[in-house]
Amino acid sequence: PISVAVTGASGLVGRALVDRTSRHRHALDLRGAVALSGAITLLLVTLEAAVGQEPRVPILWLAGSFAASIALAVWFVREERTASEPILPLDLFSNRYVASATLTGFLAGCAMFGLVSFVPLFVQSALGRTATEAGTALTPLLLGWVVMSLITARLLPRVGFRRMVMGGLWCLTFGFIGLVQTTRESGMWPLRLYLALMGTGMGMTMLSLLLVQQNAVGPERLGTATSLGQFSRSIGGAFG
Repeated sequence: PISVAVTGASGLVGRALVDRTSRHRHALDLRGAVALSGAITLLLVTLEAAVGQEPRVPILWLAGSFAASIALAVWFVREERTASEPILPLDLFSNRYVASATLTGFLAGCAMFGLVSFVPLFVQSALGRTATEAGTALTPLLLGWVVMSLITARLLPRVGFRRMVMGGLWCLTFGFIGLVQTTRESGMWPLRLYLALMGTGMGMTMLSLLLVQQNAVGPERLGTATSLGQFSRSIGGAFG
């Protein structure tokens, strides 16, 4: 039955999904790409050197690296204003939906990656559990995320983006408040409950933010808006 279903789906896609493309030359924004990559790389290297576990880095080196990152960021903005086909059109941020979704995604990325990094360490170091239990401690988070993403996709047309995003952020907030209260004597079950609540919040928030950005722009900028959302969450994770 599975092979029949796959064959049928392949046939439908082959007949119904027809790309209509037009060929014309594009101007690649190579200087913008170099400036953006350099600015982000230098900023992350500076942060890692400032707060990492390596031997203390001279303050002049940190200041120079940070200044170079700012200079590349300024260059990137100037390039995007004059490029015929910018890699990141700056007028996207004049759209309040795109701007707010990008900022929210950045902050949610900080929360998500900080959570994934430190909860297993807490389970092992503070609760004295095994490495296996530390790994499975994140299972409620991931299951809540996946299940709530499916439910959110169904509810969004009826409920709307704003309520979903706000509900997800409240779930994240209460989950973090619960984690702050977790101690060595709390045990695993309260921790699992808070992580499930946060996974629910992630499922409601991340999918909603992605759809907000995609629906706020035209078809010609759909890829840019989508990648901007992914990029903001990744950078947020690095900062977190």
